[in-house]
Amino acid sequence: MKLVLSLLLLAAPALLADEPEPVKWTVLSAPREARPGQVFRVTLLARITEGWHLYSMQRKPGGPEPTTLTLPTPQWFRLAGAVEPPTGITTYDERFEMEVETYIGEAEFIIPVEVPRDAKPGAWKLKIAARFQVCDNHEALPARTVAFERDIRILE
Repeated sequence: MKLVLSLLLLAAPALLADEPEPVKWTVLSAPREARPGQVFRVTLLARITEGWHLYSMQRKPGGPEPTTLTLPTPQWFRLAGAVEPPTGITTYDERFEMEVETYIGEAEFIIPVEVPRDAKPGAWKLKIAARFQVCDNHEALPARTVAFERDIRILE
């Protein structure tokens, strides 16, 4: 039994590496500098591989995992309001037996970000996490989280 468990643990990274990555995330726009108390907008783009769809930010009981965008702590930056999602496409999803909203091709999200008034000057990283679920006509991948960073200098 220990041998089987050991082999599974050794094979796990290879199995995960074979999982498709149908969504590529990119920070399209964010300032390079900001001042304490400033609010700015970050544009995040999800490029979705043909044949796949990304579930929207709409949460439905018993439905797919919705896309969520957060600013993980600790960091100087914080959300300054609700994320502005793109308009999705509503269709019936047989897997969940309900109407769901999805994105196909590309989806652009606007994230309002605030620099707290007491932020210390210097070079800091804006951290963003995207949690999402994607499906195609054959499979639904489990929800996953990806994180990225953007360097922003806080001025005096």
